[in-house]
Amino acid sequence: MFWQAFLLLGLVLFLLQHRLGPVKGLRFLGEEQLLHIKESRQIQILDIRDATDFEKGHLPGAINIYIGRLPYVSMNELVPGEQLVIVSSSAYHIRKAARILKKSGYTELAAFVCREHAAGRSQEQRRAGMGACIS
Repeated sequence: MFWQAFLLLGLVLFLLQHRLGPVKGLRFLGEEQLLHIKESRQIQILDIRDATDFEKGHLPGAINIYIGRLPYVSMNELVPGEQLVIVSSSAYHIRKAARILKKSGYTELAAFVCREHAAGRSQEQRRAGMGACIS
């Protein structure tokens, strides 16, 4: 009886770690790192927020595929060999999307957690998309 409880507890902990834990190879970028990468080489930006939030503002050049649709859509717009930056306001959703994309063959993944509100930012920073996901 005791071993069943330990087995169940172990299974629950494993599943929690798998869903909430880090994704191998995924690195989170800061604002400066994102701007540097955008300027220095070709990257793809995938915004996984819903369409309403995307329309309110997004990073220039971003493609919007809502995370709920990600496993079911044809990803003709994305190239598996190029670096892909996943953008969302939720680190949990970014990790979930990264797991889906890794299963689909995407290996060069990075992440940027955007802030929904750009209060306290200069007009130039807002236009550049720094911090907030706005265009």
